[in-house]
Amino acid sequence: MAEPVIRDSSKYETRRHIVGSIVLSISFLFVSFTTFYGVRIFFPIITNYGRSALNTLPCALTYLIPLFIFYMALFFVYAKTNEIRLKSLKILGITLILLAAFNLILITLVIVLLLDGNLFFQTMTPMYPLDVIFGNAIYFIVGICCLFYEVLDKKYSMTVSIRQRPFSKKDFVLAGFILPFATYFLGEFLFGIMYLQEGYIDKNWYYMLPVYLSFLLLAALCVVYFIYHYIKEKNRTKFHIISLIVFYCLEIVLGIWIIVGYINEPYLTSLSLQWEFEIGLALKIPIGLFINFLFSIPILVVSTVKLFKNLIKKKNEQK
Repeated sequence: MAEPVIRDSSKYETRRHIVGSIVLSISFLFVSFTTFYGVRIFFPIITNYGRSALNTLPCALTYLIPLFIFYMALFFVYAKTNEIRLKSLKILGITLILLAAFNLILITLVIVLLLDGNLFFQTMTPMYPLDVIFGNAIYFIVGICCLFYEVLDKKYSMTVSIRQRPFSKKDFVLAGFILPFATYFLGEFLFGIMYLQEGYIDKNWYYMLPVYLSFLLLAALCVVYFIYHYIKEKNRTKFHIISLIVFYCLEIVLGIWIIVGYINEPYLTSLSLQWEFEIGLALKIPIGLFINFLFSIPILVVSTVKLFKNLIKKKNEQK
């Protein structure tokens, strides 16, 4: 297999980063919507102890699959070698084919057994179950295309240029932990904006505002990391310090604001945030709110330690 080509042209890399960032941003927003929607559809399986699994599972998986595609696309785009790219493409293709076939079998059973052959039932989504059928048909075709590309590469040794700053294994592991939560809570924030546009304003909106802003923390950390990954080496330390200061200030301000809100309105979760914290409502604990800080604070601490290590290393090199 031919070695991947590394392009050194700064203009080419700049254009590539701009186009890639635009595509990545649009994809991230789309995946946030589908992830939030898929998780919400999946909730009844938990609350009904699996009794609605046959009816709900194929629809939920259909809307959650884009998150998996997005994650595997990161492997393909930011991998260090062409071999890793092709392996990720093969895994993506096989997984999409299996999941799509599984969903199509389930939705067929649902249509025959539960919907009396109705193809436009409009229960969980406005297009249900047609959206499930068309969505999984697309996934199946995409899966076949991924495997076809992988076979063509082995046969014709097609070369694909790799990025000058590919991701490390730690980057991909971190992305695997953070992306599901970052996309879900970004989707929650975006849907909250849609409710405001519809004219619905809760009486406790000033206490809800910091909660909604906290939904952006993980997504903002992802964006800042991508920016940090591609800025010039000489500007990284300055950008790193400024980013940490901004995020620490945001964590403190939002944390205090949320605490004040719960002090003034102890039943804020049950009165105004039922939709946002549906899973934790039965426990009277806003689990989703804790998740945002549970992930973002350790990331900031680790990032701070890394910053000090880099500063000490540079100082020792200058001696």
